[in-house]
Amino acid sequence: MSRNGSRYHVSAAALALGLGAVAPLGAMAQDGLTVLGADEHGTAVEMDAATLLERATEQGSIRIIVGLDTDFTPYGELNEAELRSQGERISAAQSRVMSNLSDDASVQRFRTIPFMALTVNATDLEAVLGTPGITSIQEDVPDVPHMSDTTRPALTHAGPLWAQGSAGEGHAVVVLDTGSRPNHNSFRAPHPIGAKIVASACFSSNTSVASSLCPGGREQLVAPGRAGAGVDCDTSISGCGHGTHVAGIAVGHQGGNHGMARDADLIPMQVFSDFGGEVRSYVTDQIAALERTLIWRNEYNVASVNMSLGGGRYFGHCDDVQAARAAIIGNLRSVGIATVIASGNDGYNDSIGAPACISSAIAVGSSTKSDDVSWFSNQHTTLDLMAPGSFINAASADGPSSQLEVKSGTSMAAPHVAGGFAMLKSHDSSARVTEIERALACTGIPVTRGNQAHPRISMTRARNFLDNPDTTRGWGFGNEPQVMAWREVLGVRDRQGNSLRLRPDGDSTWSIVHAPFCVNDVVVTAQLRHVDADTSSTSWNAGLTLSSVIDDDGKNTGLWFAVGTGTSSTFVSIWEYRGQDMTVRGDTAATNLCRSSIPAIDTDAPYVLQVIKQRNDLTMRLNGQVVCTGETSAEFRNGHFGVQMAAPTGTDAEGHSLNVIRAAARPLLQRDPIFSAIAAAASSTDVTTSGSDDGVTSFGTSSTDAASMN
Repeated sequence: MSRNGSRYHVSAAALALGLGAVAPLGAMAQDGLTVLGADEHGTAVEMDAATLLERATEQGSIRIIVGLDTDFTPYGELNEAELRSQGERISAAQSRVMSNLSDDASVQRFRTIPFMALTVNATDLEAVLGTPGITSIQEDVPDVPHMSDTTRPALTHAGPLWAQGSAGEGHAVVVLDTGSRPNHNSFRAPHPIGAKIVASACFSSNTSVASSLCPGGREQLVAPGRAGAGVDCDTSISGCGHGTHVAGIAVGHQGGNHGMARDADLIPMQVFSDFGGEVRSYVTDQIAALERTLIWRNEYNVASVNMSLGGGRYFGHCDDVQAARAAIIGNLRSVGIATVIASGNDGYNDSIGAPACISSAIAVGSSTKSDDVSWFSNQHTTLDLMAPGSFINAASADGPSSQLEVKSGTSMAAPHVAGGFAMLKSHDSSARVTEIERALACTGIPVTRGNQAHPRISMTRARNFLDNPDTTRGWGFGNEPQVMAWREVLGVRDRQGNSLRLRPDGDSTWSIVHAPFCVNDVVVTAQLRHVDADTSSTSWNAGLTLSSVIDDDGKNTGLWFAVGTGTSSTFVSIWEYRGQDMTVRGDTAATNLCRSSIPAIDTDAPYVLQVIKQRNDLTMRLNGQVVCTGETSAEFRNGHFGVQMAAPTGTDAEGHSLNVIRAAARPLLQRDPIFSAIAAAASSTDVTTSGSDDGVTSFGTSSTDAASMN
């Protein structure tokens, strides 16, 4: 049996679709086993075991990634003893699978995730299908590079960070690609004189349809302290040279044509193979490179990984069908390394490729130099950031060592962000991936195509945000500057004592004020006083908006949490609305997610309205009691929150107003494992039905109280 070295592991417990199937060679696939193949676009799809066996029979052999049924915790959450114990469990699970294989099978063992890679014939595949302790089998389908005048530091505002010495020095960017040309001028670090490339590696495959591009035709080559293993492949092969260009954008340092993190180190990892004159990358080779990154993380102080590659089409997060890559990317994030991935170049408005669709990755689309979304860029609500990707001039693998060339693609956008992470890490070495991601997202310049807006990175803004993190936003209204911190969108507002007053202007249907808050999981609490001129039946609706975006025509898309009180009942509801003029009348553009009635509250007295958004789950509380819950879609992510009031016209408007006494927003941090305990505590506090919750009782009389909430 061929044992091709020990590699990495990730648990596949998330894959539990229950696709047991009868294998044509006589073996029965175990119940609960998930089998995944690929459609004609390279998208992972469910497949029965018989079809996978047919492919193995027709081809003579097949490459698969096997998920193992063993407990798994991300790397950064375990101590050394726990890591050893987890590694031993993974190794034992791998050995159980290997014991059923013939000597014809080729095995690659992952060390840090509960997965292994196999190349097997139909007989061995049948044996794997019948082996206990396996949760998933996925065909290893290769990905392609994502490519279709300058890195424009003036556009990304990188220059001021360079000037202050935050250009990535002391950190490294790992580039998983076709390799890098080591003698290019862009990779000669000037201070001190010497090579920017501090280490390199190559993971490439010899199969029936592909040949390795590693030096000497080897399938793995690791070179700590040297550049030779990750050299770019021969540009006579279509796609080679891609990695040199990408690396130049991320960390290049050449005369007046710098990359982003111009003083950062570079670790090129060649992960492509030659498929008859064009390059593609097996998922197993990518996982091997990501595991090597994890191993080298401390030795080279790795800040980020760039993956300008991918395939398939996914309409949401894809962790369930990309479990192996999701596990290793999650491992990297847990130890403070961002994995930045290009979204793909199919021009989709409703989907992106893999592995960008993995939730713990940083998915990046392409913008133009005039801040439009590039025509080729995939976008979706799961897209995290935008960066320049059209007509980017950077290092060339051909010609003189100073030669540059122009390329376009999301491949060119992603390394702007990977370099940006290294820059911000050199500015604040303690900043976590989540904190840097939030800084870039919350301060980015909005670029739009269709009805979607995504933040194009601005490095100086992100640096300033990182220095003064806006994680909790609170507003009191004791003075005019506090009032002006809210952006008037519709209607009329003014200061009345220590509160902000919304009142009708005689023309608008609604009166609303918005304030930006950039986080997906959030708690918003407001203390309001609702004054109605007409109280004969039901009060006019008032409440909070969340995840809302207002277009140039004043149309609002977002979530609306409404409160209205009659003589005996208070009516509450949650709505999703798209392109509304804020009437929210239940037409086809608005969807009701929850409605209920409770005993009437006194809206002439101050009351506390609180909304909690945890991913797609929504909770609405009134005076500390849960009154409505619902589930929204991933479309409603970052945006603004606001306070809104129905604004009647004519005589009905007389004496009608809504006073906003306090308002505060704070995040529920879930993605960063270091914050997991905080998130759990916040979650248990924020959904309790107790009226003594901190978000209610911390409202005081001082205008500074709201700002001090946590």
